[in-house]
Amino acid sequence: MSIRTEIDKIVYHTDNILNNYNLKLSNPCIAISGGADSVFLAFILSKLKSKVNFILLHFDHGWRKRDLIYERNLIINYAEIYNFRVIFGSSENIGKLNEENARKRRFAFFYSIMDKINSNSLFTGHNLNDRFETFLWNICRGAGIRGILSLKEVRQFGKINIISPLIHVKRDKIRAFCEYLKLDYISDIYNDDINYKRVFIRKEITPRIESIWQNSLEHFDSFIRLVEDEDNYIEKITNEIYKDVVLSMPWASIIFIKELLKYDVALIRRVIKQFLHSLNVSYSYNEVNLLCKFLQKDERIPFPSFKGLGIYKNKNIFSLYDRSFVNGYSWDKVPKNLGIFINNPLEKEIFLEIRFFKNSDYVILDGRKVYLYNFFNKKNKLFYKFVPMIFYKNVLKWAPFEYFDEDFFKTYNIKISFDDFLEKFKLLWRQK
Repeated sequence: MSIRTEIDKIVYHTDNILNNYNLKLSNPCIAISGGADSVFLAFILSKLKSKVNFILLHFDHGWRKRDLIYERNLIINYAEIYNFRVIFGSSENIGKLNEENARKRRFAFFYSIMDKINSNSLFTGHNLNDRFETFLWNICRGAGIRGILSLKEVRQFGKINIISPLIHVKRDKIRAFCEYLKLDYISDIYNDDINYKRVFIRKEITPRIESIWQNSLEHFDSFIRLVEDEDNYIEKITNEIYKDVVLSMPWASIIFIKELLKYDVALIRRVIKQFLHSLNVSYSYNEVNLLCKFLQKDERIPFPSFKGLGIYKNKNIFSLYDRSFVNGYSWDKVPKNLGIFINNPLEKEIFLEIRFFKNSDYVILDGRKVYLYNFFNKKNKLFYKFVPMIFYKNVLKWAPFEYFDEDFFKTYNIKISFDDFLEKFKLLWRQK
């Protein structure tokens, strides 16, 4: 196959990625360093059938001051040739960083710019060698399947699609393509410094593997595609289980323990990861395992704490909830995002809390205490739900109609209205 044909196939494959994933690009950006991979990527994207106005994003870590002017002129030149916009950024704290901190700083710049320009897609020049190096790196760090698959052709970070069309192309091929197309690029001196762990893998380990096993990276590519297919299937099953065993609300997320523990530990672990991810909680493999054991009634283990979140557990449910909501609000300071509007408060001191009902909670009727469980349905399902409640001087004055005798509320001049968002959660509560 000729080099020209190989390049055309990559353009065709990139067009297919956008079609197959049904990606609707909004102000798409390209992470460009000036190296061979990102320079070739910019060329490929300039040849797409769907003519898109890309934006080049370049971040200077301050490591190559001597080359900076040449580097920026090179990128500006490509921007003019392809009719792309270009935005430059630089590090405020110039100095030698480890790989992870440098990557975080670089991507923080990308995401900041993308947020300002309302962009939903970032194209990166990651290649097959990068994927193999990341695979080895994450295995050595003790990652699971999701870790070794962290570099994908298309992956999501929040609302942003990160797209890497060259993920199946070897690094030396990309350099050959650049030579053929006469595309100038910059070689980073730090890519030769084996004191960096990733460079050590690149310079010392990968070449040894390739010298012993012929076509080892191509075989790795076939292997990782198979693993992706199986991972996608398991993830599909996990998503179905998640819908049945997790209840999410604006102020809390709840796992129904008995339902979850019916499944194999491999699926339990995935549900827990998705549960923590939904709450924007960072976690380690060990913390996920601890939570698995904790839910399996091994409560002697030290349980990890999650910043800003409270923990509630009984034999039926496990919940992580936002402590600020549980602390409660005065009626005139209820956050709008809760979707709760108090129109005619009984007293100025009236107080909204969002927390679990307890057996000890009561209301005052005809001068006597009446405990809340007398108002609930026979199954007592509400004891396992987080619901909004209104208190006055620590006495319950209001809770959602669906759980209380409506005649009780008619004695108080209080009206509560819910928006559509909260109504959906009310329906979920009924189902559970």
